[in-house]
Amino acid sequence: MIQEIYCDESGTTGNNLLHKGQPYFSYGSIAISNEEAGDFVKKIIKDYRIQGNELKGKNLLKYNKGRYAVTELLETYRDRIQVTVFHKKYNLACKFFEYIFEPLISEKNSAFYTIGFHKFIANLLFLHFEQAERNAEEIFSDFEKFMRKKNNEGPSHLFTPLALPKISPALDLIQRFSAYNRDAISKELDSLFEHGIGVWILDLTFEALFTHLAEWGEKFHQLKVFCDNAKPLETDKDIFKVMVNREEKLYNQFEDRRQAITFNLAEEIKLVDSKNYPGVQLADVAAGSMIYMLQEKDCNHSKKWKEFALEIINPLSVLPDYENIDLKTFEAQRNYVLLHELVERSKNKQPLLENLGEYLAMVSAQLRINPISFA
Repeated sequence: MIQEIYCDESGTTGNNLLHKGQPYFSYGSIAISNEEAGDFVKKIIKDYRIQGNELKGKNLLKYNKGRYAVTELLETYRDRIQVTVFHKKYNLACKFFEYIFEPLISEKNSAFYTIGFHKFIANLLFLHFEQAERNAEEIFSDFEKFMRKKNNEGPSHLFTPLALPKISPALDLIQRFSAYNRDAISKELDSLFEHGIGVWILDLTFEALFTHLAEWGEKFHQLKVFCDNAKPLETDKDIFKVMVNREEKLYNQFEDRRQAITFNLAEEIKLVDSKNYPGVQLADVAAGSMIYMLQEKDCNHSKKWKEFALEIINPLSVLPDYENIDLKTFEAQRNYVLLHELVERSKNKQPLLENLGEYLAMVSAQLRINPISFA
C-alpha cells in the first residue's frame, strides 16, 4: 500500500534562529489521501464560514471560530498527524554542541551522549542566553554568524583567547573550549562547506522532514510525499532520492530510543503549492496549532489541544529542559567536571579522549562518595 503524506511548516525564519518575533519552528505532516483532505477542507470552510477556499493556520488561529475549526482537525486526525516542535534559541544551543564539541569527540561520542553531556551543554548555554547574560548573547550571535557565513575573522567572543569580563564560570569554560580548539572546529566546518552542506546549515526543515518520514515509514510500507515549496528543500531534496523504492530497513540507537534512518518512497518528493493541495493546508494548520498551544498556555483551546499533544508531537522535538543542568544532581555534577577536564586538556594540548572511560569511572565513584557542594 502507498500512503500519501502531506507536509508543511510554521514559524520558519531559515538560518536565523535568533529571530525575536518567532521563537518556535514547527513541522507538521498528515497521512491522508488527496480526496479525503479535499473533502475535509471543504467541510471546515463551510461549517465555520471561512472566507476563501484555502485553510491557513496563521489565519485560523487569530480568532475563536477558527480555533474551533483547528480543534475539529486535531480531534479527527489525531492519530494521523505528527508535529515536530523546535525552540529556535535552544536548537541553536544544540547546534553549538553539534558543531563546536561533536567534531572533537566524535570517535567516542556515544560515551558523551549516554551521560547526557550534549543536553548539559545545550541547556547551560540556553539558560545563560535566556537570562540575557551579555557574554552569552555575544557568543550565540558569533556562533550563528560563524555557521551562516563562515566568517570567523576579526574580534569574536566565541574564539577570543582573552578572558571575557564578568562572564560566569560555566560559560567561561564553554567559551575557552571553543577558543582553544578554534583551528580544529574551523577545519571541520570547511569540509561541510566544501561538500555543499553549508547553505542551509542551521535551517530546521530538512531535519524535521527526515524525522517525519522515518516515523511514517515505520507505519506504512511505501510513502508518496508532498511538501509545501520551501527553499531549503529545493536545495536538498535530491538527498531523498536514495530512499525511492528502498525496502531495506536501517536503524540507529540514540540514547534509549531506536530510530529508523531509512524509509521507502514510491517516487521523489514533490514540492507543491499549498493552494492546490488540501493535505498541505491541513499540515500547515497542525504545525501552527502546536506553536499556538505553547505560546498561549492560558487559552481554553490550547488546554484542549494538550489532550492530543502526546499523540501528535514527535518525541524528537527539540525543547529545553533545565533538569539537565541542576547541579544538585549527580548527572549534572559529573558533566560539569567533565567539561572542566576537556577545557584543561584543550589548554594543555592533550588528547581529549585519552582514557576517557577510566576517567569517567573515577569521577563517578568520587562524586557518589563526595558530591560537590554548590552554594
